[in-house]
Amino acid sequence: MTNYSSMVLLALKAALNASDEILSVYDRQFDYETKDDGTPLTAADKNSNVAITSVLKRSNIDVISEETRSPAYDKRKKSEYLWLVDPLDGTKEFIKKNGEFTVNIGLIQNSQPIIGVTAAPVLGLIYLGWKGIGAFKIKICKESQKYIFDNDIDNILQFSVKVSANDVCDRVDMAVSRSHKDNITGSIIEKLSKEDIPVKIIKIGSALKFCMIAEGSVNIYIRGSGSYEWDTASGHALVNAAGGKIFSLTDGKPLIYNKPQLHNKGFVAVASGKLWKLVKRKFAL
Repeated sequence: MTNYSSMVLLALKAALNASDEILSVYDRQFDYETKDDGTPLTAADKNSNVAITSVLKRSNIDVISEETRSPAYDKRKKSEYLWLVDPLDGTKEFIKKNGEFTVNIGLIQNSQPIIGVTAAPVLGLIYLGWKGIGAFKIKICKESQKYIFDNDIDNILQFSVKVSANDVCDRVDMAVSRSHKDNITGSIIEKLSKEDIPVKIIKIGSALKFCMIAEGSVNIYIRGSGSYEWDTASGHALVNAAGGKIFSLTDGKPLIYNKPQLHNKGFVAVASGKLWKLVKRKFAL
């Protein structure tokens, strides 16, 4: 595969279609059910999943989604490419109707993220991370949608705003989950606050935290536990393309994908090399 622009266009189309499906449910009264793992599931999750997979299947690349059965590892371990999808990241925020939810679509090559599309339907934004090209914020409107569905990648990029991580070294602006709490994150916040730099905490839902890293509005995001590959793949590609990095809190190495089990260990996303060195030193990574 050499024409990555075709994969970017597929992901953008899938994200737009999914956003429409999600907003059609969001704008009315809806019920939800509870999955076996205790997390909520709405019609928007299901409809978004169908919208995304129906587009991505044109690539003839396997799709792993939170809402569908994953291909067996014996089969997918041989695949160079793989789509990782969360059709509605932040279902709890969707139910609260606070707008802090996303559509996450990531393309993996040899266990590393190379393309990430994260759509924020209520905000009317799509964030795009493209390895070797950069990170972009695209306003969802008639013009940008026309370029996407006309397969006009050059005009899409011209219509977008290029973003980059803010490599500040004199403060910590930290994004943390609004709905997920863990002791590891709390411990890191406590220890960082004792350093001779100010720490500001911003609570926000879903993969928007990766988007904030990519556009420079925060410079660190920590998740102690409880995430899956489909939660992070698109955001990882976005942060990388914006100049940031994501590392495991367990061994200090970059997160990898298409593992036998699709769980992630705790991780930290950083925009600043100094902040990464600080976290490594404090936790002996």
